[in-house]
Amino acid sequence: MYHIASSRTDTIIWKEGYRIMTKKTLKIQGMTCNHCVMRVAKALKAVPGVQDAQVDLQKAEAIVTYDESKAGSDKFSTAVVDAGYKVVASAK
Repeated sequence: MYHIASSRTDTIIWKEGYRIMTKKTLKIQGMTCNHCVMRVAKALKAVPGVQDAQVDLQKAEAIVTYDESKAGSDKFSTAVVDAGYKVVASAK
C-alpha cells in the first residue's frame, strides 16, 4: 500500500480507492495495563470508518486514523466509554 502523509494537516491519502483519512489524538483516562490498551484499541477499531487505532499506555492516548465521512469524535468517545474508560480531551 502506498500513501502520502502530510505532517502539516495530518491528512493521509491512501492509494487504494483514494480515500482521505484523518488522524485524531484522544487523551484516555483509566488505562492501567496492557489489557486496557488492547481493549481500547479493539473498541476504537470496531467503529465504522476507523482504519487504525494506536494506543499508548504511558502517554495515556490513542491516535485514530479514520474516514471523516464515516466516523468522528462522538463515536470514538462512545466506544471508549463503552469499553470502560473516559476520553478527557481530543485534538486533531
